[in-house]
Amino acid sequence: MRKLLPAAASVALLCSSCLPVPFDLSLSQGAASASKMARDNPSLVTLGQGFDSSARDFVFYPAVRPAGGGMDYASGFVASVRNLEYQVQAVKKDPSSGLLQSYGFQSQPVPNPDAHFPAAVGWPVQPGAATLSYFFQYTFDALDPQSGSRYSEKVGDPSASTFFPVAGADSDLHNQANLDFPPLDSVVLGASVSADPGGLFDVAHWLAADVLSPGFYLEMSYHLDENGLGAKATPRNPTSYDLSAFLPVIPPSTLSRLAYFYDDNQLADPARMPNRSFASWYDESSGGWVCYAWDDMVSHRQLPIDHRLDALLSTGELLSTESGTGRLYNRDGGLLATFPLGNLVYLGEKYVGGAARCYFSQCLIYDHTLHFNVYWIATDKLATLVD
Repeated sequence: MRKLLPAAASVALLCSSCLPVPFDLSLSQGAASASKMARDNPSLVTLGQGFDSSARDFVFYPAVRPAGGGMDYASGFVASVRNLEYQVQAVKKDPSSGLLQSYGFQSQPVPNPDAHFPAAVGWPVQPGAATLSYFFQYTFDALDPQSGSRYSEKVGDPSASTFFPVAGADSDLHNQANLDFPPLDSVVLGASVSADPGGLFDVAHWLAADVLSPGFYLEMSYHLDENGLGAKATPRNPTSYDLSAFLPVIPPSTLSRLAYFYDDNQLADPARMPNRSFASWYDESSGGWVCYAWDDMVSHRQLPIDHRLDALLSTGELLSTESGTGRLYNRDGGLLATFPLGNLVYLGEKYVGGAARCYFSQCLIYDHTLHFNVYWIATDKLATLVD
């Protein structure tokens, strides 16, 4: 693996024309973990035109090659947040300059973001065609999840410079869940995406509260590919079931969002049987995070995790990136490792050559220009990032 230079040295090399460089704590913190990963992009990825200085949280999602071929840095997406909007630009490399140029722009309003969660979550979708790139996103409305929380998949065609939503893959979560799993009135509170080991598609998992039966929930899943949401299933039960012993009863609870993950256990690991579900949410009454796991419709346990969960990994381990710190937990909530992330943003997990990797995006801003690196580490080595 290539080693990253110490933060101050790397920035100085990158922008010697703009010295002196202000000290950036998040960059310094991220460099410590990046030095233990492999940089995936062959050279620094630079966006060739200016950017909106009123936007923030810039993240680069490279295009995904088909069939587990890894990432392609000739195109991809740059996501950001501006005021109450989640913005996504489709970008492609200019062969003459080697810089990325924007060829399409889409935005989604997030009128009522939750103070404790990211306003939106993105995912680079596994494509079926090498010439196209796909981006999937969730946006969550904390005050009106029934009509304001949405999902969308977009397709970018660099050769034609077109960027638009995939047909039928742009809707609110509530309507889609009710269409696919009637006759419930299901309000989706938690949603995630995971990579399938086969490398042909991804898997979306949703947890919805049944508002017609307070305390009852439905778990659902979809195959996700270039055509949007495909094959659907209910991992636990074909209809909603009572989880009121540990999950908030809605109503009267006004909880509108939680983190939700379902362990498919695709490799049939005996240590992860039976399959397990996880939910994490911020409890306003206690002022802290609460996490529960359940193995079936009866067995459940509270896990000793007091940070927001952001991913369930192919190893069955849980990852938190809250406040720029990585925390890795086992399936029972035991803390395995803590490591600094700084300005490294978790992109997701992908299988490359049959092996699972975790990808992280790093944004560098200097000379009034956006620059990016993307790093990866084998998922089963994530604990080696420990401080």
